[in-house]
Amino acid sequence: YTYAFRSLPQGIGRSSLQGGCEWTSGWKFSDHLQFFLADDFQSWERSHWNPAFNSQFGIKVAQDPKQHRALSLFLEFMTGVQPQGQFYTQKETRWGLGVKFDLT
Repeated sequence: YTYAFRSLPQGIGRSSLQGGCEWTSGWKFSDHLQFFLADDFQSWERSHWNPAFNSQFGIKVAQDPKQHRALSLFLEFMTGVQPQGQFYTQKETRWGLGVKFDLT
């Protein structure tokens, strides 16, 4: 649960619910490849509690997973209301391809 103490414009609703989960496989192919699936759910009072869903499925590639440096490639799906300011009441559905870098 989230509550925004101040929002602009005023009177649009300040509460939201958010949840999610993530699954990762064990390391495969001589500890160089890992699969992952991540889901996120958000519902905002400002959009009349219409839910938004975001899912990612991908692979993480690392030379040595103990060093925590890796490259992830993923397919993403999103459906629901747009999270950006004045457009929060407009619904959209989109697919995307992404890249993440783990540098720690």
